[in-house]
Amino acid sequence: MKWTYKTYLRIGVISFIILGIGHLYGEVQMSSDGSIEKHLDQYDFKLLGSTFSLYQFHLGYSLMMGLLIIFIGLLLLTLQEIQKQTLLLLAIGSIIICGLIWYFFALPGQIFSTISAVFFSLAYWKFPKVE
Repeated sequence: MKWTYKTYLRIGVISFIILGIGHLYGEVQMSSDGSIEKHLDQYDFKLLGSTFSLYQFHLGYSLMMGLLIIFIGLLLLTLQEIQKQTLLLLAIGSIIICGLIWYFFALPGQIFSTISAVFFSLAYWKFPKVE
């Protein structure tokens, strides 16, 4: 089997989708025992005329982030053709995301973000040269 840039891209995308699913699962598990809710519900803030607890903001933002990661991955899976510049942006973005996840989050996210970063970079590197 010959590994083309599309093979590397698909592996990176699948890892990205798993990262999003894991993010949603982790958020739901973290919220299920109520300990984070009890702590973060103590702090309220106003944003553009609306009042939120820090827990509501954290939960909404975290769920949105997990869904965005999943849908970006699904969008990438549906592409028939991709430009080299798009692969470069994916590689750079996934490397930045990987660095942030290694700094702020736990091992499962670190593993899948690293896989995505490596395989998006390989897809960029293996993209055929236009003559």
